[in-house]
Amino acid sequence: MRVSCFLFAFCFSVCSLIAQGKFTLLNGANLVCVDDPVLHFSDMNTYFDGMIEPDQSILHYSGSIYDVEIDGSGNMEFYKIILDIGSTSLFQYADLTIYDRLTFNSGIWELNLSTLFLEGILENESEVSYLTGQFGGEVVKTEVLNNPISVNPGNLGSTISSSDNLGVTTIRRGHVAQSLASGSSGVFRYYDVRPTNQSSVATLRLFYRDQELNGVPESELDLWRSLDQGLSFSALLEDGQNTLENWLEIEGVNPKAIWTMGGAPSAVPLDLLLFQGELRPVGNQLSWVTAQEVNTDFFELQRSLDGHSNWRVLTNISAAGNSHSILTYSWLDEDPPQLAYYRLRMVDLDGSFTYSPLVVLERKKESSAPFLFPNPTTDWVEIRNKDNSLFSEGTFRLFNAIGQQVLADVVPASSRLDLGSFPAGTYWLEITSSQKQWTHKLVIH
Repeated sequence: MRVSCFLFAFCFSVCSLIAQGKFTLLNGANLVCVDDPVLHFSDMNTYFDGMIEPDQSILHYSGSIYDVEIDGSGNMEFYKIILDIGSTSLFQYADLTIYDRLTFNSGIWELNLSTLFLEGILENESEVSYLTGQFGGEVVKTEVLNNPISVNPGNLGSTISSSDNLGVTTIRRGHVAQSLASGSSGVFRYYDVRPTNQSSVATLRLFYRDQELNGVPESELDLWRSLDQGLSFSALLEDGQNTLENWLEIEGVNPKAIWTMGGAPSAVPLDLLLFQGELRPVGNQLSWVTAQEVNTDFFELQRSLDGHSNWRVLTNISAAGNSHSILTYSWLDEDPPQLAYYRLRMVDLDGSFTYSPLVVLERKKESSAPFLFPNPTTDWVEIRNKDNSLFSEGTFRLFNAIGQQVLADVVPASSRLDLGSFPAGTYWLEITSSQKQWTHKLVIH
């Protein structure tokens, strides 16, 4: 059957086309739907090349004999579509918009490399009647999320809770399995979440269907996240899982990413993003950043004079144990040698460990540097040259043990500083002349 409309066609109440064939709305035609009509297509392909004014119209696809198609190059906008096609499939061959809902009574909606823009919701998806797109294509929902509490935009299967205003948020759901670590593949579902507020923090609960597991045992599912538009994924430790309701949940994360699910990666103590050192007036500042920690115990900071042997343990710092957030650690080496090599020994709860790359810091040699006398002292100190004469030029700054400046840009009448008003402790005196700068450790009793 071929139905061709050239000018205006008005559709009232129920229009039933009960036959195998094809409905075609030709270019230049205008189908105006009033009084909430139902366009009923049974085992029939549909092609919309003309203008359809959605109003409150309902497209009802029924039948159970043939796979059917929806295609067109015209105004592909519809109010509501009901899928009621038994065990067959409807293939989408062009991008389209649904304003109210896509209702699943029976049958499968195959995106088939096309995009479904959803102003409303997906209704009644189940294990036997659902939307998919393993060849490509996405369903897209945009919604304003201001302090959402368990909001599932468009019923796409991504429930979001946050105390932040995420702003206008676009969620794209697709069904192509993503490439994960070691060449493995994820499940046949992913979510691309894009909030306007890119620094927001949220709890995500992501759903899947049993048929989308792609051979991954459900008990071994982990969440995986991509921060580079799907080029690479890293596994995150989920905070909750329900294998009866088919979801994984993660708390306290920035939702802006592509999310999917897949098999658990090989366990590693942590993902070390950065290990670095900086020269400070009061010593060598070491810091490191982790992106994720799984069963981590502690960090052991070590120092060597040659980078090969005689590694000295400087400190042990407790690790987070389990974390999927960005964490920063630091430690100050207050008495470093002129040349120092540093490394981290990163220890897991089971005793296994790995080493970080080396950090090398070299402080300037101070062969002609002035010195402090007396040191340690009680209430005063003199700055002297190597020949024991008084240092007669420059300015001085004094820092306490945590790097706070407690005496600034002093130009004394002599090279003697009165320290009687400072509490006992370790300080660092910075001496600046017209040509050089030196830093000395000073102890006040």
